[in-house]
Amino acid sequence: MPNQEPVSRVDQEFLLAVESGDLGAVQRSVLQYNASVNCVDSIGCGALELALYSGHVHIVEYLLPRSNLERIEDALLLAISKDDVTMTELILDHPLYRNQRVQLTHAGGFYQQDSDSPRLRPNTTPLVLASHRNNFHIVQLLLQRGASIHPPHDYFCDCIECSNMRVFDSVKYSKCRLNTFQALASPAFISLSSDDPILTAFLLSHQLEQLADIEKEYKSEYQRLSEGCKNYGVELLDLCRSSLEIRAILNEDGTTYVEDEDAERAAMDNTNCGLARVKLAIKYEQKRFIAHATCQRQLISQWYSGLPWMRHQRMTIKLLAVPLASILLPFFSIAFIFTSRDGYIGSRMRSPFIKFLNHTCSYMMFLILVFMATTRGGSGNPWLDMACQGVHDTLPDSAVFTMIFFWVIGMFVHECRQLWREGCRDYVLDWWNWMDSSLIFLYLSYYAVQIVVFVKSAFNSLYIVLLIASIIYFFHSPQYEFLDTMSDMNSLADIFFALANVLSFARIAHLLPANEQLGPLLVSFGRMLHDVIRFGAVFILVFLAFMCGLTTLYRVHQCENNHFSRLDLTLASLFWATFGMGDTKATQIDQRYLGSDKNLIRTHTRHFTLTVVMGYGLFWSYITAAVVVLLNMLIAMMSNSFQEIYDDRDVEWKFARAKLWIDYLEEGCTLPSPFNLIPNPKYPWRLLQWAIKQCKKKNEDIPESAYFYMQRRKNGMLSDSDIRKKEFPPKPESFYRQVTRRLIQRYVYKKQCEKSEAAQSENELSEVKQEVVALGTEIAKLRHEIAYISNSLPKFPKNGLKTSVKHSRIELQV
Repeated sequence: MPNQEPVSRVDQEFLLAVESGDLGAVQRSVLQYNASVNCVDSIGCGALELALYSGHVHIVEYLLPRSNLERIEDALLLAISKDDVTMTELILDHPLYRNQRVQLTHAGGFYQQDSDSPRLRPNTTPLVLASHRNNFHIVQLLLQRGASIHPPHDYFCDCIECSNMRVFDSVKYSKCRLNTFQALASPAFISLSSDDPILTAFLLSHQLEQLADIEKEYKSEYQRLSEGCKNYGVELLDLCRSSLEIRAILNEDGTTYVEDEDAERAAMDNTNCGLARVKLAIKYEQKRFIAHATCQRQLISQWYSGLPWMRHQRMTIKLLAVPLASILLPFFSIAFIFTSRDGYIGSRMRSPFIKFLNHTCSYMMFLILVFMATTRGGSGNPWLDMACQGVHDTLPDSAVFTMIFFWVIGMFVHECRQLWREGCRDYVLDWWNWMDSSLIFLYLSYYAVQIVVFVKSAFNSLYIVLLIASIIYFFHSPQYEFLDTMSDMNSLADIFFALANVLSFARIAHLLPANEQLGPLLVSFGRMLHDVIRFGAVFILVFLAFMCGLTTLYRVHQCENNHFSRLDLTLASLFWATFGMGDTKATQIDQRYLGSDKNLIRTHTRHFTLTVVMGYGLFWSYITAAVVVLLNMLIAMMSNSFQEIYDDRDVEWKFARAKLWIDYLEEGCTLPSPFNLIPNPKYPWRLLQWAIKQCKKKNEDIPESAYFYMQRRKNGMLSDSDIRKKEFPPKPESFYRQVTRRLIQRYVYKKQCEKSEAAQSENELSEVKQEVVALGTEIAKLRHEIAYISNSLPKFPKNGLKTSVKHSRIELQV
C-alpha cells in the first residue's frame, strides 16, 4: 500500500471530518487535537485532496494556507484532472504561485525514485496535464500565469542533459518525451499558445511521423498524435465563413496588413496568390487538408482564372482543346514573347489551365516526333507505314532528330529553372524529377555518341579521334575497345535512344491525376511498386538459396545438364520457372555422354538417380515457396494496398491532383519546350529594373531604430535603456493573424458546446440510470409484499377448494 505507516485516531477523525465537509470538526481537530493537516490516509490521499474529491470549497479554503508544498502540488494536479476550474483557480491564487515562488513549468521528478507515490506522473507539470485533458479554461489560466512547455530535444541529441537522462532511466526518458509531445499536440495548447496554429500543427505532425519511424515501441501513439494534428488543421479550415478568410488562410504568409474593408476586398480580388499554406500542406502530406472542399474550391478557382467558362465544360470539350492548342501554340508563344505580360494574350497565357494545356500539347508533339523517329525503318504495319510515308517524305530523318534535340534542350532549360525555383532538396525528393533528369541524360548521351560517330567518319586523323573520344568518355583505355568500330558506337547510341523512348512514354503517366478515374489508379500503382520492393527483399533470399543449392548439386554434370550446371543457367531457369515458363525436365541428366561401357553406365546411373531425386526435391520446394507462397503473398499485399487507396480514393486523387496543379499555379515557366529557348527581349528590361530597385534600397533612409543601434555599437554613447525609452510605432497586425484569431475563437466555442452537450447527455443518462434503479427497487419491494401476502393466506386442499367453488357456482345460479 502507498502509506505503510498507521494513521492515528486523531488523524482518522480529521480525515473523516474533511470528507464529510464538517468545517467545525475540522477546525477542532486542528486547533484542539493537533491533527496533522498534511496527513494521508491508507491509500496516500491527503486532506486537501479529499476535500477536492468531495467538492467542499470551504474546507479547501481553510486547508490551503496550512498545507505544505507537496500537498498543494498534488491538489493542483487533482483539480486539473477533474477539470475543476474553480478549484484550480483557487489553488493558483495561493501565495506560492501568485508570487511565483514556485515555477509552474518545473516538474522536478525525473531523477526521483518514487514508485510508491500516488501522483499521476512524477514529471508532469500542471500545464502538461491540462493539455492532456484538453481543457481550454485551465490551459489559458496557466498560460496567463507564465507556465510553458519546453519541447524535447532531438531524439539523437548528445547534450549532457539528454545523455544523463538516457543513462539514468531510458524507459522513463522515452515516456517523458511521449508525455511532453502529447501535451504539445493538444488542440487546446496549440490554439492558445501559437501565433500560427496551422503552421504549428503541420510542423508538429511531420515531426511526430518521423518519431513514429524512429521510436518503434511507441509508433502507434505517435501516429495517433500526428493524425490528431492533421485533423486539427482540417477543423480550423472548416470554420472559415467567407472567401476572404479562405484566401487569408491559404495564401497569406503573415506580411499583409489590412486597415479597412476596401483593402480586404482588394486582397480578395487579387488572383495572383501564392498559396503558401497549400504548398506547405503538400510538402508535409496533409492530404485531408488539401482534399477539403474549401481548399479544393480555392484551387479550382485559381486553376481556371482567366477562363472561368472552361470550368464546367465536359471532358470532350476539354479534349478537343488539345489539338486546337497544338496548332495555335507557336503563334501564341511568339505573341507572348513580344507583347506585355499583363496584356490580353499575356494574362491568358499565364493562366494555370492554359499553361498546363500548352505544356501537354508540347509534350504530345514531342512524343509524335519520337514515334516518327522510331518508325523511320518501317513499323511492320502497311497501313501505318502508308500513313507515315508522307510525313517521312516531308521531314527527313535529320530534321526529325534535330527537332527532338531542340525539344530536349528546352526540357533541360525547364528543369534547370525548376531546380532553381524549388531548391535542390525539394527537387531531389520528387521521383518525377528523377525520371525527367534520366530522360534528358539519355537523350543527350545519344546525341553525344552520334557526334562522336560523325567526327570519326568526318576526320581521318587518329589524334583528333582519340582527343574527342577522351573528352566524351573521360579517357581512352583498352576497356573501351568495343567502342572502336562504328557499328558498336551506333549500337550504344540505339541503346540510349531506346531507354529514353521508354521513359518518354512512361512520363505521360504524370498527367493522369488530372482525371478523376485515372488518378486513383496511378496512386495505387505507386503504392504497389512499394509493395514489390518490400516483397523483393524476401524473394531474393529464397531465390539465392535455391540457386546456390541447385548449382552446387549439378556443377559436376556440366555436359549432362544444361539448366543448373552453371550459375547463369540456374538463374535463368529459376527465373522463368517462377512465371510458369520453366522446363519440367530441367532436373534430368542426359546419359548420352557416358558411351557404351556398361559398368560405367551402371555406376553413374545410381549416382544420377540420387542427384535427379534431390534435384526434383529442391526444384519442387522452390516452386512451392516462390510461386505458391511468395507470389500469392505479393498478390495479397497489392490487393490490400489497392483496397486502402480505393476506400480513400477521393482524398488520394485530390491530393495527387493538387501536386500536379501546384507547379502550374506558380509564376514562371509559362512557355513550354522548345519555345522557351527563344530569346525574350523583356529579360534585359527586367534585369535593368531589378538593378534600379536594388540601388534605391541602398539609398533609402536608415530606420531610426537601426540608427540608434549603430550609434551605440559605434561609440558606446547610448545605452540599452535609451533604446528601450525610445517609443516606436507598434507594428500593425496582419490580416492573417486577425483571421487566425477568429478561427481560434470559433474553435474554442465549438469545443465548449460539444463538451457541454456531452455533459448534458451524460447527466441525462445518469438520471435515467437512477430512475431505472429506483424502479427496480420499487419492483423488488412489490415482489416482497406479494410474497408476504401470499404466505399469510390460509392454504386449502385441492378437493376442498374445488367443492367450495362448485357450491359457489350453484348458489350463483340459484
